[in-house]
Amino acid sequence: MTETAAKAAIEADGYKGVRALARGSDGVWKASALRGQTEVLLSVGPTGSVSEK
Repeated sequence: MTETAAKAAIEADGYKGVRALARGSDGVWKASALRGQTEVLLSVGPTGSVSEK
């Protein structure tokens, strides 16, 4: 999964203001983003599944 695809998956899940997007050695993307006014830490798996940390 590319950085662009990971960001698109996060935004498609309703998050805004994606930043600090980086891929770990395990292939999982990590980022922070806003859900409303709350900043949350997220991970995006290889299949595009978004989850909060």
